[in-house]
Amino acid sequence: MNTQRTRKSNRSAKAQGNRGLHPGIRQAMKLLNQSVTPVRGPVDPVPIDNTLKITKRVELVTTAGTPLGVTGALLFTALQGSNTLFDALRVQKISVYDEAGAGSTVAIAFPGQDEANYIDHGTQGQKRAQIHLMPSFNQRQTWLSGSSAVQFTVTTTGVGLIQVTIEARASTAGDP
Repeated sequence: MNTQRTRKSNRSAKAQGNRGLHPGIRQAMKLLNQSVTPVRGPVDPVPIDNTLKITKRVELVTTAGTPLGVTGALLFTALQGSNTLFDALRVQKISVYDEAGAGSTVAIAFPGQDEANYIDHGTQGQKRAQIHLMPSFNQRQTWLSGSSAVQFTVTTTGVGLIQVTIEARASTAGDP
């Protein structure tokens, strides 16, 4: 009596035919075997928004001990220099760092918004004072032009680095 069993494969005949092929060739064969397939979609056409929007982080530098009032115009300059591609922006996140370690201080104030003040002091073992904030919902949703209205004020004891994540838009609705 023969005690050897034959093993049945769980793979389909098509898969067995591709078994010895290189994975790249196997993928190419899958793509060749594809045909047009119906998919689901909306009943009504989706509206097209001709506005270009980007999210970008810009950087500003403060001098020691001098408060810097961050305005829409300052953010536009940091974003695009003298170019005027974007017509509005809004602030999404603010990160402020002080260059010094222990004894350094970073402060952010929001005049005209919620009047909140945020302060962080550098401590021993921490590289630097730092603050990371997401502005209020109202401030994140308000589009700013190149105005000189102060959005927030930053004060650092040493040279400070401000990184602001902004969403900028360029309206192209009138373009052909």
